[in-house]
Formats: sequence, C-alpha cells, structure tokens
Amino acid sequence: MAPAVSWKRNKPKDKNLADQIMKACEEAAKEADFNKFSVMLITDSKHTSSDPRLHATVNVKVNAADTVHQVAHIYLKEVRRDFKHFYDYDGYKLYDGLKPDV
Repeated sequence: MAPAVSWKRNKPKDKNLADQIMKACEEAAKEADFNKFSVMLITDSKHTSSDPRLHATVNVKVNAADTVHQVAHIYLKEVRRDFKHFYDYDGYKLYDGLKPDV
C-alpha cells in the first residue's frame, strides 16, 4: 500500500507547481520500494543539490509517530506544453540509513 503524501515544509506559493510536485510524489509512492512506509513528507520542492538531477526531497516513515526517517529524491522531468513549464515524475532514489527528525 502506498504511503500518504503531504507537505512538511517549503510548499511552493505557486499552486500549479505545488500540485505538480505533489502528483509526482504520489506517483512515486506507488513504487514497490515505498510499500513499507505509511508516510511520505515533502520537505523541499524542485531543486538540485549534491544530486544534480532536478528533484523534490521527501522523508519517508514506517509509522507517522516515528522520530526517524529515510530520505528519498523524487526526480522531476521538466516538460514544456503550451509555452508553460510542467514537472512530471521521472524516477526516484531511496537512500539507505535512518536520519533523526529535527
């Protein structure tokens, strides 16, 4: 069963962008690797970091009350339609190890 997806912080003010990132994360949540988690919290919207691919960063937890999480990057593919930018789901990377919530 896919984890429930919600925003933890840094939700874009642009509603369309926020909706596109949410949709990409909901799509990723259906992947088998995420079945063991009950919660997926979006912590950062579209960006690059030490990982150069455009992505949203999420924390995933087995139980919502857990004080630790795993980190995943939900990759976004920029698509232009009707002279506008859209961001579609383009894979993910689930990182090993648990991190404490802060």
